[in-house]
Amino acid sequence: MNVIIGSVALSKYYGCVSPVYYMLYLRNPEDDIRYYNYIFQTKEFQSKLKGYGNGIMEIRMRIQMLKLNTVDLPIADFDTQHRIADYLDNKCGKIDRYIETQRAIIEKLKAYKQAVITENIEKNNKKTISLRRCIINIEQGWSPPAADQVNERLGWSVLSLSAVKHGEFNNNAKKSIDINADIPYILELHNNDFLMTRSNTRELVGDVCIVENCSPRIIFSDLIYRISFKDEISIKYMRYVMLSSYVRQQIQEKARGSSGTMPKISHKSIKEIYVPLPDAEQQREIVVLLDEICDKIDQAIIRRKIIIDKLTEYKKSLIYEVVTGKREV
Repeated sequence: MNVIIGSVALSKYYGCVSPVYYMLYLRNPEDDIRYYNYIFQTKEFQSKLKGYGNGIMEIRMRIQMLKLNTVDLPIADFDTQHRIADYLDNKCGKIDRYIETQRAIIEKLKAYKQAVITENIEKNNKKTISLRRCIINIEQGWSPPAADQVNERLGWSVLSLSAVKHGEFNNNAKKSIDINADIPYILELHNNDFLMTRSNTRELVGDVCIVENCSPRIIFSDLIYRISFKDEISIKYMRYVMLSSYVRQQIQEKARGSSGTMPKISHKSIKEIYVPLPDAEQQREIVVLLDEICDKIDQAIIRRKIIIDKLTEYKKSLIYEVVTGKREV
């Protein structure tokens, strides 16, 4: 139902779907549903749907089924539908398999990065102390109600949970706050703030990042902590420590949550985490070493993502040209 971030696919499963999905069926049983599946995947068709969407924010736009039923579709005879679907199944299948290969390589690179971080952190594991002795303060954010009136230029925004992921900060993962809201200005973000997710999946709860290139007038949500460390603690070193398997295991063990909910980690549990803490000079040396290695790994990951993006765009263009008859098959 979400026009912008929604997707379409043929289900391979038997079961139920949530209310955010539409289930569409062919009126003519002789038609090839694969053909219509490809039509719905074209960016031109998706762009047309935006004109029928309702919603204050673009990422929340939804389209009513009555309006969806008014959208015109290109019609082809059964033989043409079948020929187009077979051709695209073959071509898109090859593209998808290559994309999956790139994604698998990315996952291996991420695992290697994790191993490198853990190895260099654990080499200096002779002295461990609790975070209680390293932390000055832990602040929990605030989640305002959904925006009714938005001022994109002068208004405030709140970070979403996806702003903190695998040690990286995403400045664009934010939602607008209503212009009439009573903003807690003390929660405004600044560069070099150290953030930790309070709640998430077990694999991501307690994820951390350092704020960089932060836009003004942004606060963090109640699912995120801001942690202040003592002056002798390098926040860049601490980011690597918190990403290491040694600490990640502690976080996952301490996170609590009932069945079916995302686990949460409390102030108390954070302070009970034990971390290796060498002297300031060793912290600096470890950061320099890991920055160099991890930057090379990150660049390799970026190159793979660029390949995936280009293949994805090529696939969209291919589908459009074939279903509209611009390319004969």
